[in-house]
Amino acid sequence: MRVHVVIDETGFFLPEYLDYVARHLPDEVKITGVSILHHGRGSPTLYSHVKANWWRIGLGSCARLGLRVLGQRVRCLFHALGVDVQPGSVERTCRRLELRHHRTTDVNSVEELAWISETRPDLILSSCSQIFRGPLLALPQIGAINRHSALLPSYGGLFPIFQAVVHEEKWIGSSVHVMTDEIDKGGLVTQSAFEVEPGMTLFDCYERSYEDCGPLTIQAFQKIRSLEESEVVATDFGVRNDRTPSYFTFPTAEDWAKFRRLRMRFC
Repeated sequence: MRVHVVIDETGFFLPEYLDYVARHLPDEVKITGVSILHHGRGSPTLYSHVKANWWRIGLGSCARLGLRVLGQRVRCLFHALGVDVQPGSVERTCRRLELRHHRTTDVNSVEELAWISETRPDLILSSCSQIFRGPLLALPQIGAINRHSALLPSYGGLFPIFQAVVHEEKWIGSSVHVMTDEIDKGGLVTQSAFEVEPGMTLFDCYERSYEDCGPLTIQAFQKIRSLEESEVVATDFGVRNDRTPSYFTFPTAEDWAKFRRLRMRFC
């Protein structure tokens, strides 16, 4: 089974996620290409939203987050100097793993569709913040799946763990689901939950979710490989829960105010 990965370029969580998935592929599963999404200057992203709300996050959390960013850059420097460390970027992780990769600012562009087509994917794996349009969803033979940091169908959309914390959920988690033209509404392939323990920061929760997503993705590959090339959209993988569907975009001022009232640290 040939897998093409579409993934955001960020130093947080995703280099480790890609490294785990690439090193634990089941037999007869191969990553044939990686599209790395770089956001253009001025484009609204989760990270630009966090920067714009630094005063709501607090100076202490900003300082700790800054140290983590510095750590990523040091790792990139060491990797560039030939030291065998986990790089602090997705692109350098691809180089370390010798994965064929390509930078893009639009995963739905004609250029990117042509490049992905060259890798002849059976399946697309997404950990990407851009919405997949029809031509991209139709490109792989088997279909497309997405990694999401929430217990879907609850908390679809952006900043899912933040929203779960603001809504005082005691259990949050991760999902791998089938991608359709309805965002975060495709059938669940794999899912796991963890309890929010006292003292956990928002960053800790995201980190735990991404750690869980690695094994979940491998489990998803194993399930899909056993389908003998059936389309994933038409498959019931038997994963269900009783959670209420919900969808969120960027946090509002009211969301941030409640986050501060709950006294949970960002980082």
